Amino acid sequence: PPTHLPFASDHIKESIELIKKLEEKNLTYKTSDGIYFDTSKIKNYIKFGNGGEVSKEGESRIGKNPEKKNDRDFALWKFSSIGWNGPWNTGFPGWHIECSVMSKKYLGETFDIHTGGIEHKPIHHTNEMAQSESVSGKTMANFWMHNEHLILPDGKMAKSKGNSINIKDVEDRKIDPLSLRVLFLQAHYRSPQIFSWDALEASATALLKIRNFINEANKNIGTPNAGYISEFKKIIENDLDTPKALALLWEV
Repeated sequence: PPTHLPFASDHIKESIELIKKLEEKNLTYKTSDGIYFDTSKIKNYIKFGNGGEVSKEGESRIGKNPEKKNDRDFALWKFSSIGWNGPWNTGFPGWHIECSVMSKKYLGETFDIHTGGIEHKPIHHTNEMAQSESVSGKTMANFWMHNEHLILPDGKMAKSKGNSINIKDVEDRKIDPLSLRVLFLQAHYRSPQIFSWDALEASATALLKIRNFINEANKNIGTPNAGYISEFKKIIENDLDTPKALALLWEV
């Protein structure tokens, strides 16, 4: 289980402190609705540019704000009549600043692996990296691992679509939930994966075969096969290539 389950609302003080540090570096400006990060003030802002989603002027995920210096500039503190007392006005932290604050507090200025969905790559993670590294002067994360989407017959699984499938749905069909893990490991995390109940039932059959193999092997445990262990390490250390790792398991 995770050792930390932090809430952004418990880190308002730290959010304000980080924004103040960005202010001291002259990387912010004020508009009528909040405090913004000036992306033109830093070099190599778009480290994650994939198709220039945030580099094209005039493109903005939340609509055009005429007071912003650049369309890609993002809010650090949003003014609101409901919120917390800040040095600038009552309001609340921006989405990106919350993540920078909590990761720094619990993992340090530089940590090893940052994960997240592919949709976070061009905007959220780019902005998170920009503000964190602007303050620390250090690399925020050594590795960024972005997972692709799970695709249902009617498109991407999303709360907004109301097409989510949960564990109870799996259990109601008398399928072991661990079959989901077998299914997910069959696709590389950087590749989209199509979900179907037939595929999940096939994974349940595969899970049963794996368990039977383990139970049989446990009756006569010998010396580990150094060749298979070496091959498995080589596969899994190549960007977590789980499909090839599963193929090796079936070979064994």
